Amino acid sequence: MNPRTDTSTRSGRTASGRSLFAWRGIDFVVGAMLAVGLGVAFWGFDTFLYPVLNGATAGYPRSGA
Repeated sequence: MNPRTDTSTRSGRTASGRSLFAWRGIDFVVGAMLAVGLGVAFWGFDTFLYPVLNGATAGYPRSGA
């Protein structure tokens, strides 16, 4: 690491005094957007793709005991 460009110290803080492990607002926004996107994907699968797959595999026996 280059001492001129490295802004972190051994205490886990940046040169400006902020903690390296602190949550920022953008971290929460990214998590919320991922949750919404995955929720829409599961909803879409359940609404549109599952009935098609269910109909396409109706003639096949179910696997299981």
